[in-house]
Amino acid sequence: MKDILHFEDFAEGQSFDCGERTLTEEEMIAFARRYDPLPFHVDREAARASLLGGLAASGWHTCALMMRMYAEAVILRTAGLGSPGVSEVRWRKPVYANVPMRLRCDVTGSRPSGSRPDAGLVSFEFTLSAPEHILCTQSFVVLIARRSPGGASSARAVAKKASLPEKAPERIAPGSEMTYVDPADAPVGVAFDLGSEEITAEAIVDFAQQFDPQPFHLDREAGRASLFGGLAASGWHTTAVWMGRMSAAHQAAMATLPAEEQTNAQVKRGPSPGFEDLRWRRPVLEGDTLRCFSMPLEVRDLNSMRDWGLLLMRNWAENQRGEIAMSFTGKLLLRRG
Repeated sequence: MKDILHFEDFAEGQSFDCGERTLTEEEMIAFARRYDPLPFHVDREAARASLLGGLAASGWHTCALMMRMYAEAVILRTAGLGSPGVSEVRWRKPVYANVPMRLRCDVTGSRPSGSRPDAGLVSFEFTLSAPEHILCTQSFVVLIARRSPGGASSARAVAKKASLPEKAPERIAPGSEMTYVDPADAPVGVAFDLGSEEITAEAIVDFAQQFDPQPFHLDREAGRASLFGGLAASGWHTTAVWMGRMSAAHQAAMATLPAEEQTNAQVKRGPSPGFEDLRWRRPVLEGDTLRCFSMPLEVRDLNSMRDWGLLLMRNWAENQRGEIAMSFTGKLLLRRG
């Protein structure tokens, strides 16, 4: 077995080849049905008529797959302690079935931890590519144990673009259950309650086995010995749960429309080009219940796509104690008119 990598082993400019993967249509549909059942992820005909041009993987599935590739190539041989979050993800092109994809992981900077002398923060950037174009990019940070706690580091300061804002989102009193509104009339500043879901040990382990097989996500004792203090859900599991609650709320809202209006309303909802400022703020442990929320922030004009607007949303999940466990700023394309 290769030597375990520590904070001191990472420096700006390093690059890791995380190998190649393809997704089958069956895998794409199975993930989407569980977490993101929008028509262009589960229905071939609807997908062909969409901006994606064909049946495509959920962006959250793409992120989870990249996590698996990174885990096998890097993090499972690293003294990783967990990640505080992701500064940006850009879904640049659709991910289709049976297309070879290769992941590169670049180190963009590092710095000692201000609160933990035994660890440091390393910033990375993923680039997921198909043979002819880039599919997805992601910038994120990982807390990694030092080989020599408290020793001086020769690593350069963390790259500015990978830094994470420290200010927590304002805690907004939730609004009513989601109801359908025309995208042009998005209720800015109103927080929608998307419902809740209990996070079971079985669900934590099942997701981790597929996408994030780090010990503290797979084994109760390893979880207790970690910074999380118990069997903890992968951060990508918590975002997928949020997406599942959002999808269920959207479908329920659509069901309130007359049948003849549902098709027209559905085509107004486009895919997401990505998100930013994802923070995993507190561990999500077995037995926790996550309640999910979404609050529209603004609708921006798009000069390159005049028939579409870009909706920005502040999204988050709270545990049963009302503590924010996860938050991010989402982006969604909306057809005007």
